[in-house]
Amino acid sequence: MRHAKLAEMIEQSLRQLEAIRSELSGDMGTDAQGSEIARQFARMDDDHQAKFFVEVAKHMNGWGAGKMEQQLYSIGKHLRTCECSTPEAIELVTFLARCTQP
Repeated sequence: MRHAKLAEMIEQSLRQLEAIRSELSGDMGTDAQGSEIARQFARMDDDHQAKFFVEVAKHMNGWGAGKMEQQLYSIGKHLRTCECSTPEAIELVTFLARCTQP
């Protein structure tokens, strides 16, 4: 019963993320929309979070040579230097990068 409820919650979260994605198409989005996407992401299990990154990578691969690397570098620089950043955000990204190493 618990697994069915969890599966239902995940499906609902995915539907909400799809709705948010649709709203953001062609739009850079607002801070509030980014916060909602982050909230939904944090509620996902590891399988769905990993699938989220797979989808992001698919979209970024269409950017052309060097653009994805430049964007990721820019995100890292932004997290190191911007007042919007937090130590927790830097730790999250750094730990995720370490965990993907063989």
